[in-house]
Amino acid sequence: MHSDDSEVDRTVQTASRDLPKATVPSVIRVARQQGLAVDDEEARAGMCCHGAPIFDASGHQAVAAVALSMMKTNSPPPGAERIELAARTVHQLARLMSHRLGMPPGGR
Repeated sequence: MHSDDSEVDRTVQTASRDLPKATVPSVIRVARQQGLAVDDEEARAGMCCHGAPIFDASGHQAVAAVALSMMKTNSPPPGAERIELAARTVHQLARLMSHRLGMPPGGR
């Protein structure tokens, strides 16, 4: 998610999955802007996953990540509301952990 563009390009060129290669950079760009990566039924039907990077004290280097995978249905609150709550929670947890590692307020 926070690799430089040349590393992203190398990864896209060697990817073994049947993904449209033009799609990957745009997905990465959105994830960088939002600070959150989303898998919406790409790995398994009916599941979604949200992941966010945890940064070191500089606020520039991702050193870990936190993610949550969940079924899109079958538990309250209703689907879209629950998914949005999960995404917000993952993002907030990653920021909290980054701050605990010394990332300054206002970083990323």
